[in-house]
Amino acid sequence: MYTEQLTQSLAQLDYIAPVNQGTGTVNTPNPIDMSKNRRCMYQILIGVMGGGATIGLQLQSAAAVGFATPHNMTGGSLALTTTAAGTIATIETTDEAVQNQNPGDRYVRLQVVIGTAACEIAVLGEAGEANHKPAQAQNVAALVPPANQLVVT
Repeated sequence: MYTEQLTQSLAQLDYIAPVNQGTGTVNTPNPIDMSKNRRCMYQILIGVMGGGATIGLQLQSAAAVGFATPHNMTGGSLALTTTAAGTIATIETTDEAVQNQNPGDRYVRLQVVIGTAACEIAVLGEAGEANHKPAQAQNVAALVPPANQLVVT
């Protein structure tokens, strides 16, 4: 018997809404606070990529939510060049990895660099193993309104 629903144990915290993203750098807008969660994962959903397009993904950490001094996390980089539409990529980390790599850092975000041509992408940042249950209490309200979370029991 499960005691916690998956929608309760995961918090949807950070995102880039589905869009045809032009070339340049985009950072997710709502960094995940790793002092409140033990784990986080970014899911990157790839749509149509323009001819010769590239997508660079870099997990970053920082001590403050404003990311005045971001640190690129070692092992948190992924380059996509010939990805088929409909592909999903993931990057995840833990609070321990953030502290081991960049002591004093607390926040995590995903930096997305679109090179050469526009790409359709969406990003969802989720956190789990929250220090205070249910994790869903941290949800970004505009991203996942409670009415949009259906649980069939």
